[in-house]
Amino acid sequence: GRGLVEGPFEMVKVRKQVVSGWHFRDIFQGFGTTLFRNSFLFSGFVIYLDIFKQQVETKRDLTVTPFVKAGICANLACLTIW
Repeated sequence: GRGLVEGPFEMVKVRKQVVSGWHFRDIFQGFGTTLFRNSFLFSGFVIYLDIFKQQVETKRDLTVTPFVKAGICANLACLTIW
């Protein structure tokens, strides 16, 4: 959802920064590639959250704040897809 709103504004902003013209039909250029990449990133994030919950929190009786847990899982997801 965020990319649908953010993408066109970023496209226009970058085109204006490099002093290049843009047309309305070009506004979603690259959207498919970004959506494809982000779908794997989000899937990895959710999978790592589930693994973290099963392996770390329940087996080791460890309490971690949601902020730290999300940060760890987000970094693992980024490392996985790159």
